[in-house]
Amino acid sequence: MQSSVTSDVEGMLSLYEASFYAFDCEDIPDEVQDYTRTNLTYIMQGNVHETHPSLILKQVSHALETPLNWRVPRLEAKWFIENYKCMTHMEPLLLEFAILDFNMVQATYQEDLKYVSRWWQDLNLIQILRFSRDRGVEDFFWTVGFYFNPKFSRCRRQITKVISFVTTIDDIYDRTAREHINHIISDNWKRMNKERLVERSKLPQAFIESMPNMTRMAQFMYQRGDGYGVSDSGTKEQIMSIVVEPIHN
Repeated sequence: MQSSVTSDVEGMLSLYEASFYAFDCEDIPDEVQDYTRTNLTYIMQGNVHETHPSLILKQVSHALETPLNWRVPRLEAKWFIENYKCMTHMEPLLLEFAILDFNMVQATYQEDLKYVSRWWQDLNLIQILRFSRDRGVEDFFWTVGFYFNPKFSRCRRQITKVISFVTTIDDIYDRTAREHINHIISDNWKRMNKERLVERSKLPQAFIESMPNMTRMAQFMYQRGDGYGVSDSGTKEQIMSIVVEPIHN
């Protein structure tokens, strides 16, 4: 492995991330992706650790796990803010504003969650259909992934209701969708990248922008199993991180 290849880790990482914005029938990005993944993996195996700061290695590991284009925006925002604190050239004022913005948006999510929680309790459906999953918080978390902008509060509340009903119907018919969802995600990212840039669409821009977010949420929920249907600590920790736990200076 040539030293020149492993010296510019940030450049190689950027190239790797860019390859995930490819369109259908583009072969070069696939080759770039394979090449950069191989080199970044080589770096992470400990062969050249001593020449790179631990922070950039953490970013490489993060990207190799899941590329930026596939990640849930709010989860990624918090991850980046927490790591930005450790950067050598960190701007304190910029960090302060980022933390303030994150916590203010989180407060909006909390109000939305209070609303849908009261609605779900008043509905009392879980007592009538005892076999149904009680996933009100997880249902709401989907909508944070879909529409994270604070101005879409009403949209998050209404879509949470729809998801809750769909979950109940799914429990009644006892269907399993995880493998099918994973197949759809992996096969359609390139087509989605292209469709996001097509100007002929008559759909509202906010809806177009939400489509990859829906895919990102599905990827997050089902990447390591059924993170939605089966209550586990990993999903709960991520929900707490985005909806409940603020960022501290």
